[in-house]
Amino acid sequence: MVSVTSILPTTAREGETVTITGTGFSTTPSNNDVTINGISVTVLTATAIQLEVTVPYFEENAEIEFHDWKDITQPVSSYPSMVNFDDNKLRTSIEYDDNSITISGDLLQVKVSAFDAMPTGQASEYHFRSEFHRTPWQNQPPVTTEEWANFNYIFSNDYVANTLHSVAIHQCYNGADGVQPLWQIDLARADVHGGGNAGGNIEFWNECSQSGIVTSIIPTARQRVEFIVHVVYGEGAAGLIQVWVDGTLIYNETENTVLAPDIFGGNMKWGVYHYNWNQNSQNVVDSIGIGAGELKFKMEKIRYLTRTSGNPKYKDQDFAITNEANVGVFTVDVAGDVDTSDNFILDLSSETVLLYRILPGNRRGVLPF
Repeated sequence: MVSVTSILPTTAREGETVTITGTGFSTTPSNNDVTINGISVTVLTATAIQLEVTVPYFEENAEIEFHDWKDITQPVSSYPSMVNFDDNKLRTSIEYDDNSITISGDLLQVKVSAFDAMPTGQASEYHFRSEFHRTPWQNQPPVTTEEWANFNYIFSNDYVANTLHSVAIHQCYNGADGVQPLWQIDLARADVHGGGNAGGNIEFWNECSQSGIVTSIIPTARQRVEFIVHVVYGEGAAGLIQVWVDGTLIYNETENTVLAPDIFGGNMKWGVYHYNWNQNSQNVVDSIGIGAGELKFKMEKIRYLTRTSGNPKYKDQDFAITNEANVGVFTVDVAGDVDTSDNFILDLSSETVLLYRILPGNRRGVLPF
């Protein structure tokens, strides 16, 4: 008779190995049908009293669009600006280094460096932008459209915060010529807005409502920082913007998320935009002087979700942070003989990740640059 008596460790993350102890198991791994929350689990080893299994990656929500770098080839040349990746879903926006966006395995790296040689005849003598966005550029989502984005930046081993000049690391534009971004996330300069911050702080700014926040979160070298952005495009009370950084909800406001007279949403951009370097050589020289002449980071896959108001899951908190660990229900089935155990915590909150059906486990630690 199949019986599950213990699961160790009692808390684990996706991709990790756990040991199920009990009785009645098959010694042939494939004869043990093991699931957790209905998702099949890989059985690594099996004895009559013990199974070693791998906690699966929960990615079954078909609504989620994944940009997985291991499945994408970077453009042959990223310069001139605006070159499609081979999946034709992403497009570069670069000025002016054609090697500033690279892919290696399942990681993408973006870089802006004052030390890179520039093509001749450019408006700026320095490289100041290394970004990419989804295609088409002017997608103009209508009001009431809901979007979620989950992404992360892994700062380089030699990262130094630029305390003199703010730099944008995420923006959303509606695509209209000459219009400011709807919102952006910056690494803020010191004392930005006169607030007395040290510099390098993560700042969120909503241009549509002229409001934002400078956080106390200051990334450091080798650190992985995770972001979630949730927006409902609309005017006034019809608009919503929420931003999480490493699990902390830093911004949560019902307010304008469109810019009149263009009453529609925008297109998100990722990467580095050193807007204070654009056509300003002194700002570049000053940045080099404090050791911040280069900014580079790597990214794991991006997850993106779009819903319209008619969707039955509209405004569901699919990407919401949970402060409680999720109960994982293990089921072991050996030729129809079944037992279950819910004495297991699927740890999706201790290091700030998303609900289990959205986000796979995260790698943390030092990555080579």
